[in-house]
Amino acid sequence: SEEAEDVLSDGDVSLMWPLEGETLLAYSADKPIYDATLDQFRTNESLWIAAEQGAVVRAAEDGVVESAESLSRSGNTVTLEHSNGWRTTYGQLEALLVEPGEDVFKGEIIGYVGHTTKYGINQGDHLEFSVHVENESIDPNVAVTE
Repeated sequence: SEEAEDVLSDGDVSLMWPLEGETLLAYSADKPIYDATLDQFRTNESLWIAAEQGAVVRAAEDGVVESAESLSRSGNTVTLEHSNGWRTTYGQLEALLVEPGEDVFKGEIIGYVGHTTKYGINQGDHLEFSVHVENESIDPNVAVTE
């Protein structure tokens, strides 16, 4: 959206990749893509990044832990709140290493890749990484600038 593009260009937030890896399931909020685990086409508002269990996951930007919880779909999941309405979410973590309200810094270890939940088991172990601006999902490939 135009509002999201304006925020992307405002320069106040500069995201880095939380880990390096191949894309297992692409971001596709508007067009259905094939999900091998569910054996169906669906939209996907996160980017699934292949990683071995135990791989380090780092905060993409300075922020505050908004939530750290275990969810049925994405397993152990951490959401960080950044400046100007930005949020990043990290799912399929091994354990919850941070707590709500805790300050985290860009590049700080916030977790490790864990065993994938049944909702993504056919893709193998991975990090589910998503970016939102003002509650609107943004393609991490566009949002990450470092």
